[in-house]
Amino acid sequence: MQVSFELKKSEVADGLGIFVLEDVKKGQLVWKNTPGVNSETYDEKGTILYLKTHHIDDSRRFLEVVYGDGDDVVFALDEGAYVNHSSRNYNIGEYPFEEKDISKPTHSHIHSYAIRDISAGEEVFENYDFYDHPDYLLELYERFNTPTSYYKCPPRRNSTNKWDAMEFPGTDSVDEKRVMGVFNKIFPSA
Repeated sequence: MQVSFELKKSEVADGLGIFVLEDVKKGQLVWKNTPGVNSETYDEKGTILYLKTHHIDDSRRFLEVVYGDGDDVVFALDEGAYVNHSSRNYNIGEYPFEEKDISKPTHSHIHSYAIRDISAGEEVFENYDFYDHPDYLLELYERFNTPTSYYKCPPRRNSTNKWDAMEFPGTDSVDEKRVMGVFNKIFPSA
């Protein structure tokens, strides 16, 4: 983070949130994405490889934290992963600060700036709907039972996509060999 902050129980979301310890002026840089330092970027194949090689709990956490950026996903490795979503009361986002038309993603979410003055003690929120999530990420959210009520996900009725063969129970007691077997059948070279 580019401002003083503390992690503590979020007032509106499950889990932790980021609360600024200083007044932040509109336009001030709040979080800087530095690939290879505080974030990693994955394409579809890299995302699948990550999910194949990590425990199911780590895979779910990965999916809860990543955000879409065009055809890729960005995995925040630092406190940026604790920025919670609000579609109404968001106070940080990408530059410029005008209201976004979420039907026209910009493919350029790199850093997060204060879009209004933020008072010390306030939790920071970003509107996740402004991210450009690739279709494969939305499909993975469904397969891993990842909470996505904050995303504008299209309904996927009668889907015949490649993910339909995958089954992931909603519990932590997962037979990892079965999960890996399904991945290996669908993605033999991943």
